[in-house]
Amino acid sequence: MNYAPLMLYIVITCITPGPNNIMCMYLGAHCGLRGARKFMTASIAMFFIKMLLCGILNVTLADVLQDSFCMEDTCETQDDIRRMRQLLDGLPARERQIILLRYGLSGQPPLTQLETAKLLDISRSYVSRLETHALELLRQRWDVPGTKTAQR
Repeated sequence: MNYAPLMLYIVITCITPGPNNIMCMYLGAHCGLRGARKFMTASIAMFFIKMLLCGILNVTLADVLQDSFCMEDTCETQDDIRRMRQLLDGLPARERQIILLRYGLSGQPPLTQLETAKLLDISRSYVSRLETHALELLRQRWDVPGTKTAQR
């Protein structure tokens, strides 16, 4: 894994006057070093937690938050919903299951990639790869020339 971009981001974030640095300067000027120390410690701790999650463990916001997008709510007609269900049935079983869980198409609220991974006992990155592949297959099959939806 190439850590150069992560290291560059850490260096730039440490030396530029972001909101935390400005807040530390304000607290230092008005409360002295003792008053600013708690804020500095919390800022540094949160920065390293963020670096650990985002850089080393490769966790993104999409992995942590639920995707509230519901595919059925955005389909224009019942024909589109029926067609999407047929396309979903044409996916491999595991990919179909991931799409159903991730987008809440089987009657439950949408799950995060991490929740889906735990439920299926596979890694989060594998869920991401399978989901991406399944969505690409659905896109390709939806846009087949000559079909009603591809002509819109």
